[in-house]
Amino acid sequence: MSTTSLRTAQIRILNALNDSKHPLSKAGICEAVASDFPTAAKFQAWMADPIGSRDPATSKAAQVRCGYPSLLTLGYVRAKEQVVEPTKDSPGVREYVYEITASGKQALTNYAKEQVATEKAEADELAAKEQAKEEREAARQAKVEEKAAAKAAREEAAKIRQQEKAAEAKEKEQARLAKEKAKIAAAKAVSKK
Repeated sequence: MSTTSLRTAQIRILNALNDSKHPLSKAGICEAVASDFPTAAKFQAWMADPIGSRDPATSKAAQVRCGYPSLLTLGYVRAKEQVVEPTKDSPGVREYVYEITASGKQALTNYAKEQVATEKAEADELAAKEQAKEEREAARQAKVEEKAAAKAAREEAAKIRQQEKAAEAKEKEQARLAKEKAKIAAAKAVSKK
């Protein structure tokens, strides 16, 4: 079973058991991971499906109901009975405590590796998207610059054509004036004779 199919609650519980130096009761687990829950009772009620039941029939029914196997079913935790010594405030009782197994520790290790791989894949995907975005922006900027250069080239060509036309018109005007001067000079020369 891939550890990615473990629920967040199961990971929290495994982490709490892994960090603990001794087995924990549900109340002890609750104290370790219940920061998101307003009351310990609410957390303990919620915790039943992720941890599971010591009774195989109850555990199987819970698995069908919630749609995923419990930590006990997976063999990631083990339950053992423990006697709580009586105190002046409470009588001695038997309770079950839970401890992480070697498979549970391996599941946590695998989960951490999968998280790192997932984060790396997400970072790589984000970097690829960012690079694609930068490439699109560079291509768009290149098009803008290409259009600006083409426009500048058209404007320069139009300016050159305008200057050529002005120079041609000036030459024609000078040629016309020269012809006129020649005509006047020829008329003067004829009238002097």
